[in-house]
Amino acid sequence: MSQSLEITSSSGLKELDIVTDSKGVIVLNIYQPSKTANHALSFHFEYCPQQVASPIHEIMEGRDDRIRYFYRVLWFTDDGRLEHFCASPKPSDVIEVNDVVITREWVSEYCRITGNRSKNYPPNAKKATLAPMDMLAISAQDIVSKTLDCDYIHNGSHTAVHLSNRIQYVDGAKPLKIGDIVSCKSTISELINADIGKRIVIDIRIYLGDMQIAVMYSSLVWRGVFVEDDVAYKHITEPASRVVLRSIKDVKALETKEWFVYREDSEGALQPGSVLEFHLKSDYRYSSKEIYSSIKTAGSVLLRSST
Repeated sequence: MSQSLEITSSSGLKELDIVTDSKGVIVLNIYQPSKTANHALSFHFEYCPQQVASPIHEIMEGRDDRIRYFYRVLWFTDDGRLEHFCASPKPSDVIEVNDVVITREWVSEYCRITGNRSKNYPPNAKKATLAPMDMLAISAQDIVSKTLDCDYIHNGSHTAVHLSNRIQYVDGAKPLKIGDIVSCKSTISELINADIGKRIVIDIRIYLGDMQIAVMYSSLVWRGVFVEDDVAYKHITEPASRVVLRSIKDVKALETKEWFVYREDSEGALQPGSVLEFHLKSDYRYSSKEIYSSIKTAGSVLLRSST
């Protein structure tokens, strides 16, 4: 005989229900509304009376698929079909999320939850135009989730541990305003083996129109899950560095390097006193956890004024 218990909000929206079917399976549904529907995250349990101390046990079969499906339909699609959610077949692909609108209601809710009482974001003020820049990190969470659900990354929700988010704002970035439309692009810049499992770093570049305004790095680890050494990699954007060529010997030493090649449209040979600025990106591949099989570095070298 089926039994059920239901909990609703003050507005009448279902928040939780528990149903026991004829086979004795206990189904706990936790509901989260979206713009189109009230979606259920389901957990299944069974009653084991022979285990007196803890008679209710979760049924793990299908658990991760149910969690994965829930977040698809909640954040990205109405049907949860994989082809609508993540079509990226390999780590080198760029994943995009477009048209995240900064609304007045979202700003008010964000400030209420975080306790932000700045006079720049007064609650329920119709004339307020600014939005907290920290909301950029929230706008990037959709693309983080979309990236993590791709088959080449996903290894189960119960083993994933979020380590950190780090956001850097681009110099000269304009303040975030109500009505702005934000877009994001993500790539996996790091996929390596740590001591406790595989670790990834997602680079999320955040744009306002065509202008990049921030970059966020999201780091996660999957406990007990490892990748093959020849699959592991790390992409690094090296910090810009400057080199001053103080003598003709410095110039000639640089020009003898096979990796230093003049552009066809360059103005001519370098001179003593020239200031070079290196902008480089490195690609690291592994033969074991601590040994690289290859390192490739490429980039541009700019001639700067010495003043």
